[in-house]
Amino acid sequence: MAIALLAKRREAIHLRRDGYSYSAIKRRLAVSKSTLSYWLRGIKLSATQKKHIDTDWVAQRVETYRETVRRRTEQLELQRLTEARKTLGRISKRDLRIAGLFLYLGEGQKGNRWMVGISNSDPEVIRFAVRWLIDILNVRSGKLRMRLHLYGDMSVNREISFWSNISGIPPVQFSKPYIKKSLLSDIDYHTHGHGTCNILFSNGAVKQAITAEIRIIMDSLIRHP
Repeated sequence: MAIALLAKRREAIHLRRDGYSYSAIKRRLAVSKSTLSYWLRGIKLSATQKKHIDTDWVAQRVETYRETVRRRTEQLELQRLTEARKTLGRISKRDLRIAGLFLYLGEGQKGNRWMVGISNSDPEVIRFAVRWLIDILNVRSGKLRMRLHLYGDMSVNREISFWSNISGIPPVQFSKPYIKKSLLSDIDYHTHGHGTCNILFSNGAVKQAITAEIRIIMDSLIRHP
């Protein structure tokens, strides 16, 4: 199942770069629109490639609309980033420490007094969490252990390689993953496509410091509504 899905994804990318429209690829590979949009996100066609788009006027109108939306979205994103930089100004290590604490409040392991853990399926969140632990909390990278939660049709080796590249943590520090019975190919909503990554390490002093600092922040919000 996983191999067949991967082959379809590769073919979709190949067809797109050959100038096939979304509609044509969808019909040819029999995949959903959401799956195709996820596979082909970020692929831009050159002027030459666009000339090979189907002569079907409906497909041409769809392509023109997609390109217009893409450009408008990029412009809005650039504008928002510029405004955000002005609003935030220089971000200090203290700011990053507090940002990580709120991340831990939402995504961190709470129960065990000794275990520090952060889980997420978003690669950028995991990248930030690892840097936060190492650069802000001064945790040695060699102490971190990674555990993946994957779907039954995913390649363990490929996903370990992916998350290792994202986090900078070598594969030897990844423990045996948890494999779900469900399949990624059966999911009908958007995912990042690489399962969930869990960052774990045991250190009571770090865990208690995180817990105490979160408590101080939460208490300050209660005192100053």
